[in-house]
Amino acid sequence: MLNISIVLDLANDYSVNAGVFRDSGNFVKEYANLCSATALYLLALQSEQLDRDQRQELITKCESYIKLQEEIELTRFSFEEAIACSPEKKKRKKIPTFKKAAETSL
Repeated sequence: MLNISIVLDLANDYSVNAGVFRDSGNFVKEYANLCSATALYLLALQSEQLDRDQRQELITKCESYIKLQEEIELTRFSFEEAIACSPEKKKRKKIPTFKKAAETSL
């Protein structure tokens, strides 16, 4: 059985950490903590132990965290940065088949 209070406490910790990282300007860690908090709140929403008001509060938190995540994605994780971080596409050298290689070596 899922202990809802542990999940909510952990989600709250991630939420607080996101605020600390936002204040310090570390948007990568802020984003990671927002994602973690959102995932845990979504997990908590599956519990039958929550009343209607608690569910609405968690839904509101999830919506606000998702908006913050989208804002970070749009303003901090640009397409150009993503390309700069990705491995360069290398053209593959054509390797001759065994038959062609055998023909050219004769």
